[in-house]
Amino acid sequence: MGITLTIFIPVVLLAYAIWLVAGMVRRRRRGESVCGCGGCAGCPMAEGCRLAKKQEQDAAAAGNDTKGEKE
Repeated sequence: MGITLTIFIPVVLLAYAIWLVAGMVRRRRRGESVCGCGGCAGCPMAEGCRLAKKQEQDAAAAGNDTKGEKE
């Protein structure tokens, strides 16, 4: 009985972890929020994310995208 529980419990926990990660990947691919908050509107850090994304978009639009360049 002890050996079966020693094997069974970790297998169940591993399967659960894989299920959670797979669900997160599926939601991310669909463009949904991974954290489950329902989108940026309910997130306390939404303004920071939007500001960073806006700055990246503005820099790319202006031709100042420096992600791949070395200084």
